Amino acid sequence: MRPFPGCGRSARRREIRLKELPRKACERLVRQALGASIGREMLERIVALAGGHAFYLEASDRCAQGTRSGLRSFTIQ
Repeated sequence: MRPFPGCGRSARRREIRLKELPRKACERLVRQALGASIGREMLERIVALAGGHAFYLEASDRCAQGTRSGLRSFTIQ
């Protein structure tokens, strides 16, 4: 059973394609989210995992905020 039957059937859908964020922009966003004290290794790992994708970058930031000792593997479903 679907949790919201009929949801979205009559809604118009719009696809929006986002360009990949440049590496420097990703680094800047991660530093703003996690603070200047984040280590270089953690910063590089988060940026690499996100691959310039803004939503993956946000999810990686949240994951790192929860661990701070290291970045866990995760899957967005």
